Amino acid sequence: MNHLLRAGVLPTLGLALALLQGSMAHAASFELIARNGAVGVGMIDFNVRPSIAESGKVAFVGTRASNGTQAIFIGGISSTSLGVIPTGSAGYLAVQSVQLANDGQVVFGNNPLPPTALSGVYRRTSSGAIVALHQSPLTKYGLLRMSANGAVVFSDIVNGAGAVYRVLPGGTKELMIAGGTFYNTGQFDIDDTGRVVVQAEYFDPNAGLARGVLWFNQPGESLPTADSTIERANIGVQPRVAVNNLGQVAFTLNSTVTIQYFNPPIPGGGAPAGSLTLEPGVYVAQPTPFGVPFTPTPVALASANGYSDFGNVDISDQGLVVFEATAGGKAGIFKGPNPVLDAIAVAGTPIMVGNVAFGFSAIKLGQLNNQGQLTMLTRPVAAIANPGAVVWRVQP
Repeated sequence: MNHLLRAGVLPTLGLALALLQGSMAHAASFELIARNGAVGVGMIDFNVRPSIAESGKVAFVGTRASNGTQAIFIGGISSTSLGVIPTGSAGYLAVQSVQLANDGQVVFGNNPLPPTALSGVYRRTSSGAIVALHQSPLTKYGLLRMSANGAVVFSDIVNGAGAVYRVLPGGTKELMIAGGTFYNTGQFDIDDTGRVVVQAEYFDPNAGLARGVLWFNQPGESLPTADSTIERANIGVQPRVAVNNLGQVAFTLNSTVTIQYFNPPIPGGGAPAGSLTLEPGVYVAQPTPFGVPFTPTPVALASANGYSDFGNVDISDQGLVVFEATAGGKAGIFKGPNPVLDAIAVAGTPIMVGNVAFGFSAIKLGQLNNQGQLTMLTRPVAAIANPGAVVWRVQP
């Protein structure tokens, strides 16, 4: 059987989702959390995406105005002041990822080049102490993710060496071990139960070196016991991924992918058993056992909806999907198939705070919580000396 998913051939569930998201479109509300040169912040790091807890607290990375050292800033609830974790003063000079949980715990990845003794993943405890969860150079793309209740995932896999690690209350476990089957990782995400979705380069018994979006739950799992959405894609395909607590995986594609299925899928040499073609776009799917076709629900498609250059994506437990894309030649953050009605923020359209207009031409999605709030970064490209970065909390 050939499963074909292209423009104009939307399954009923996908169409319902698309219409629902489009019909609820309304003007987003924006709260300015921080900007360069204000409230003790020197320069916001535009390369580190801000995190958000269920409470609405926001964590981001920048330099301190007082001494220029790197720090993690936390704010966004009841005052204009920001909490500060002075990572730079403590020797952590290359914080490249930060995550904030419901209970206020902060986890960050320190990834200097060249690596140092402080390369790794760290947790800031309630007492203010910084403790190591794992020390080794991290896979740069993805770095780490933490669920709302504090489950953590990170990777140090490079070219067939290392592992994907999961941190739960029982300690740190090697969830996916490289070598033999798994060779590199891209983005990943984790839900509150500790289930992990990983965009991985792996050796497929029917296709050789391939790219997949794989789903792991138990330490040391192998390919036969994993669930998946994408399988056997070209290694040049780089889906961005996110997961919610209902087991739904959201992902983006920037090229057409045709997945060939085999029966049996493992150990290889099985008879062809159909295919599934996905065009560039944003999808939501429930993972199925490896080798079993899944049913993708399109949120937005390139050819049908006029999007291109899909980037990061996130999904809430309520099914809200937000994603980066370009529409009409302008980069933005969107929440559905209609690039006008479903636009949250688009370059070239200023964000108004009172009577002040914040124009921007660069934008990055941070994180989405289950209250429907998201974080994002904006920056006007013209301001080179002082990039004018702003951290926002948005109710789309």
